[in-house]
Amino acid sequence: MKLKELNKIHEGKYLSYYVAKFINKNNEIKEYEFISRNKNLNINSFGKGMPDGVGMVAFNMEGNKIL
Repeated sequence: MKLKELNKIHEGKYLSYYVAKFINKNNEIKEYEFISRNKNLNINSFGKGMPDGVGMVAFNMEGNKIL
């Protein structure tokens, strides 16, 4: 995937909320929402450096229950 756009939606006291747009191998645009403690992410700095945490929400196969 190739990063095409990165937008900060909200900057809070401790976390900032971002939306990243990527182009996948099928040339489709996909959006991913995430939060970061880094208040200065931009398209040139994204993915550089060491991550300091990971979050994940897993759902069942039907997608109607959080595991």
